[in-house]
Amino acid sequence: MQRLLNVFLIYLNSQGDNMTRKEQIIEAGLNCAANGGLTAVTLSGVARKIKCSHGTISFHFGSLAGLHNAVKTEAIKRKDKRVLPWLRAAGEKV
Repeated sequence: MQRLLNVFLIYLNSQGDNMTRKEQIIEAGLNCAANGGLTAVTLSGVARKIKCSHGTISFHFGSLAGLHNAVKTEAIKRKDKRVLPWLRAAGEKV
């Protein structure tokens, strides 16, 4: 069973995009935030963008608030010019 799992993981890792699922979720969240701030970042919107379930997002971030925090943190870290104006407008210190 472990060997089969390892083969499957190798297969998944060989499929083009090397981003982890967590990174994909954050990237999708940033894209949503670029179009409307954190209020535009929803579980269903992010899940739809990367074709995953709400449960996958909750597994990585715990809740919508956790996802918002991760998106905000990543936007600040990257100095993302698409998202920072939305955060400032919402009263966030960035």
